[in-house]
Amino acid sequence: MWELAHRTRAESASTVVRSSAATSAAAIAEVRAAIPEDHVILYVLRVDGGSE
Repeated sequence: MWELAHRTRAESASTVVRSSAATSAAAIAEVRAAIPEDHVILYVLRVDGGSE
């Protein structure tokens, strides 16, 4: 599982999303396809897929 954060360049607050994609590249592609065009991805972090 992957955790990614995105925001616009002008904002300081970000939105965190999770992806169950097999690779970080696939997770980035998945999130980029779903977020607005003016948003940037701040980080990609592999996280444990277990219960929170």
